[in-house]
Amino acid sequence: MELHRTIWKAANQPLLYRTLNLLMNPYIFIIARAYSSRIDLANRCDNHEQYVRMVLKTPLDKIEDEVERYFGGLYTRIFEHGSAFPGFDDLDTSLHPSPSYS
Repeated sequence: MELHRTIWKAANQPLLYRTLNLLMNPYIFIIARAYSSRIDLANRCDNHEQYVRMVLKTPLDKIEDEVERYFGGLYTRIFEHGSAFPGFDDLDTSLHPSPSYS
């Protein structure tokens, strides 16, 4: 979590930092808990390393586009092979069962 906070703080935008810290802390933990089993630990470390390298190498005038591109690609890699909310598909079926024609 400190990695994320450091990057947010580096933007030198106190309101942005406070907002991201307030909103993203619980969100990141929810996402990590729900999807960490889909990505092995080494791959998760590589993803964070790639992100840090991208942030450090990208000129300030292009950083917003690069961050969007990075997270768009990460989203596609994680979510293209399954439900966005694992377990909720089963919940919907149990709440609205198919009619039985026996």
